[in-house]
Amino acid sequence: MDNRGFLPAPNELAAPAREVHRVAMRLASDPSSVTEFRLEKRALQANVMMTPRLPAWPEDDIQAVVQLDDPSGHIDPETFVPALEVRIAGAPVATRWERKGATWRTSIDGRYLDGPSLVEVFARDDRGKWLGWGFVEVVSRRR
Repeated sequence: MDNRGFLPAPNELAAPAREVHRVAMRLASDPSSVTEFRLEKRALQANVMMTPRLPAWPEDDIQAVVQLDDPSGHIDPETFVPALEVRIAGAPVATRWERKGATWRTSIDGRYLDGPSLVEVFARDDRGKWLGWGFVEVVSRRR
């Protein structure tokens, strides 16, 4: 790796500290079988925005917007499908997401809760890796 010669291949490679590593692999029994590739971290990320910032339930519905971006250009955020999850007080809540290009939107209906709670939106990739997260704290009136 990075012009240091050949070593036995590890079971996994750690994420590179710098942007790109040059990796060459070959079969131990065939020195002519060299294959080179670049190893770099996935740059795909999700910006999660939630409004209003200080919602009061049940009056205020929360609008959640997830904007995907890949500064490296390796993944098209307009075709990538993230795993999106909404949680209220730590419990998953089913929501219907709508997509337009690289932007996903949902509305989280206000409801009665037993006091203040955290409403969170998580975005993960197809392997379950973290892309982004957002939250608001809601104040709820009791019935």
